[in-house]
Order: sequence, then C-alpha cells, then structure tokens
Amino acid sequence: MALRRPPRLRLCARLPDFFLLLLFRGDLAGRAEILGKTSLKIWNVTRRDSALYRCEVVARNDRKEIDEIVIELTVQVKPVTPVCRVPKAVPVGKMATLHCQESEGHPRPHYSWYRNDVPLPTDS
Repeated sequence: MALRRPPRLRLCARLPDFFLLLLFRGDLAGRAEILGKTSLKIWNVTRRDSALYRCEVVARNDRKEIDEIVIELTVQVKPVTPVCRVPKAVPVGKMATLHCQESEGHPRPHYSWYRNDVPLPTDS
C-alpha cells in the first residue's frame, strides 16, 4: 500500500522560543490535537491513518524561517484467520491448487506453506 500524502491540519502554538505549526486535513479533524506543547495525539487510529506526517517549526530568532520533519506512521492491523479454497479430491496426474488469503492484516502478512510440518520452498 502506498503511503498517502501528509495529512493537512492547521493548528498553531506559540511558545516562548518558537512557533509550532501542524497542518490538519480531512478525516483527522475532530480526532487529533496538540498534546502538551509539541506532540500530536490521534484518537481512534485506523489503517487509513498510515501516512507521512509533517511537523513544521518556526524559530523566531533563527535565520531559517521554517524547519520541518516528516514522520512515517504505520498502523499495524493483526491478520485474521485466512479463508482457504482447497479441492475435495484431485485425480492422479492432475494439478491441485491450495489457496489461502487474508485481507485484514496491515502491513500485508507473509505466507508460508508446510507439508507434514516441513516448510515448502518459496518460488523465486
């Protein structure tokens, strides 16, 4: 899954030595706030909150107008039991395809196959 553009929020805090600017947009409205002086708190985090977040800081007495940092947030979602499709019977000499898939896990889970508790090699 590609990361979305940094969320656009607008929240300012003036502190004695610097000015903090956080930009908020979209579904974060009403779910995010500045916690303390310099932290961003997001409630009810979902997979859609996986994104690049940017924090901009303006120092009043610095030659540089804006300093910023981009932070990558990855929200992890536990995978669920996979749904599997397995043929009931396969005639000798024919091909059998065993298919298992899970759609909830994030980042996407890794799949491993075993035959009689022995790992099967993966295709390269």
